[in-house]
Amino acid sequence: MKKISCINTPLFKKSRLQQALIVALCGLVLPSQVLAEQGKKESTDGIQVLATTKVQAEDLKDGGSEDGYISAGNTNIGVWQGRTLQETPYSISIFSEDLLANIQATSTDQVFKLNPLVQMNSSQAQQDQPYIIARGFRVTRSSRNGIARDIYNHGISMEDVAKVEVLTGLSGFLYGVGNVGGLVNYVSKRPTEQRLNSVTVGNTSGSNAYIHGDFGGRVGDEGDFGYRINLVAQDGETATEHQDLEKTLMSIALDWQVTDNFLVQLDGSKRDYRLTGLQPYWYLGDDDTRENGKVKRPDATDLDSDKLWSQKWTFQETETERLGVNFYWDISDSLSIRAGYLDEEISRFASSSRNYINSNGTYTQESWGHKNAPHLIGGQSAFVFLDKSFTTGSIDHKLNLGLRISDNTQARFRDGWSQFFKDITEVSLSKPSYADEPVWDEHGVKGRFTQDKWGSESISIGDDITFNEQWSALVGINRSRIYSKEFDSEKEGDPIIIIDEYSYDESEITPSLSLIYKPADHITTYASYMEALEQGGQADDEDDVVNRNQMMKPLVSTQIELGAKVDISGMLLTAALFEIDKSLEYHDEYGDNQRIFVQDGRQIHRGLEFTLTGQLTNNLTLVGGFTLLDAETKELKLNAKLEGKTPSNVAEQVFKLYGEYSFETVPSLVLTSSFTYTGDYYGDKYNEDKIDGYALFDMGARYQLDIADKALTFRLNLSNLTDERYWVNGSFLGDGRRIALSANINF
Repeated sequence: MKKISCINTPLFKKSRLQQALIVALCGLVLPSQVLAEQGKKESTDGIQVLATTKVQAEDLKDGGSEDGYISAGNTNIGVWQGRTLQETPYSISIFSEDLLANIQATSTDQVFKLNPLVQMNSSQAQQDQPYIIARGFRVTRSSRNGIARDIYNHGISMEDVAKVEVLTGLSGFLYGVGNVGGLVNYVSKRPTEQRLNSVTVGNTSGSNAYIHGDFGGRVGDEGDFGYRINLVAQDGETATEHQDLEKTLMSIALDWQVTDNFLVQLDGSKRDYRLTGLQPYWYLGDDDTRENGKVKRPDATDLDSDKLWSQKWTFQETETERLGVNFYWDISDSLSIRAGYLDEEISRFASSSRNYINSNGTYTQESWGHKNAPHLIGGQSAFVFLDKSFTTGSIDHKLNLGLRISDNTQARFRDGWSQFFKDITEVSLSKPSYADEPVWDEHGVKGRFTQDKWGSESISIGDDITFNEQWSALVGINRSRIYSKEFDSEKEGDPIIIIDEYSYDESEITPSLSLIYKPADHITTYASYMEALEQGGQADDEDDVVNRNQMMKPLVSTQIELGAKVDISGMLLTAALFEIDKSLEYHDEYGDNQRIFVQDGRQIHRGLEFTLTGQLTNNLTLVGGFTLLDAETKELKLNAKLEGKTPSNVAEQVFKLYGEYSFETVPSLVLTSSFTYTGDYYGDKYNEDKIDGYALFDMGARYQLDIADKALTFRLNLSNLTDERYWVNGSFLGDGRRIALSANINF
């Protein structure tokens, strides 16, 4: 058996003696024991380790429940590879495969709800497009296996995800052009060393049921070929009245150990998603009886979020296809190459509505007949990194040369919309009103045109420098290019005209510097400075916006961060102080009843993040922390009324804690509980619409039986135990009480 075939052995499910034997036999490379003098040939995002080193079994932590969900292993953080999570000078939280299974994460909502470094901003049920807020900034994109997805967060399923890595703060040097608030990396499940046959049946809420099959293993005389297949079918009514969710997923991951030093990994998926009964956007109305210039927002308790407040025939449908490939080539003891490619295509279309709240306790549903034809979003992303280790005197270096590219296109029909202009007026907020589906005008027949193209290129050079056992540094520089082309849809035929004022092609050189000091093996402190180039925002697609759909010019933001990570008796504690300086973008008033999207002023966000993960006692596991934030707008030139305001939908206090307790007398039973607090925030940029914060309590349990050497696990999760009613942001209501049940068997 080749050494690489031992990498996926599930050590966290073995006894200490078995772990030690596996390590001795396989020469396994694992987390905290990798030494600089041994070359650091470590694991990558979803790519297994190729080299061997010594490790103590008691230090193995792979994110299992027995480890308190600590993922202490070597990892790739963008361009850097080979440092343990504790040694990275960034704020990172990881939800492991075990934790995802135990919280029954059938969507991203369960993950972000428990992550103390992020604020839920939009659930996956809202246009199949989950958004979060990190460090006070909206995060709208993600990556897969370290490869940037530049086509928004459509089409994400959790069933084929091994872990979710959340980096908060600037990610420009690490991942190329991207979000200022942070980045979410979804790591695909990889083939298992031993045969895996796992089937889960469950219910997410209401009568919405699913079945999930997860199958993996290796073939060949020496296990050179590995496979992992995930199949999901989900259907039924949710706990929201008149709402039905249907989803199918087919996912496959393949590994080929070409040689001892060359690994190729392939993964792909096809996902179909349809939610019928799409909740509306809520807005404050605009009538003559407004209080202080704005209609007063009703308390969330006055609106039953379990009711459908749009129309029964509204829907969101998304079809996603993904193909990715990664490879790792260990050329020599000191030289390696890693690369990845991701190709995705998304087709999405919907019928939706908007509700405007009136001051007399009613609402108006505007243009309730609103339907679009399917539009296509296609994206290709790739990276290649060359890593070279060498020594100058007593100083060790790991030099990295990298290239990242991304190219994306959106195509729409010229007659892509059908609108039935009819308002339902003055409907009571105590009960929604429904109407028959209209007869739609013909649409989606004139052919698609390329509406816009956008993409980026990033060339980087970095050096991971080790001065001695206490001091090290990460130094890098990045040249990023962003381009965007908007096309005129009014003229049919070729060529389609580029709209110059909505297009750009610009580049910027940005630095990154981190200084790391380890006063002891279990303590890491750091100071970091980073600049990043990001794509500018886009004006709303609304008739009253004079520059509707315009993409703004790219922006350069800066971040300073001080942090510490401490491993104390099985608990990993992290803390980070940060300041981010970013240009401000907003919709400003323009003439009579019109708006214009502008770049004006700055957003200065200062804050403190704290997390804890691990086993407080042999029976008690805790995962949680808090974020304290001071976010305000400054240096306004066009609109002085915004000076010193807190950006809309940004809560400045977030606290979350998840716990598990196992009984010594009943070791197969585990009780779970969580508490989530999100502080007050504002629904508008002028801070006139104050929205109350909310606190949520969850409870659950799991129980495992061994039947004929087969593990059968039952899970129960009761979320929002007190049935709290709340606004999750200025436009959407949060879910009420929900019950999730599942049974899983491994055979």
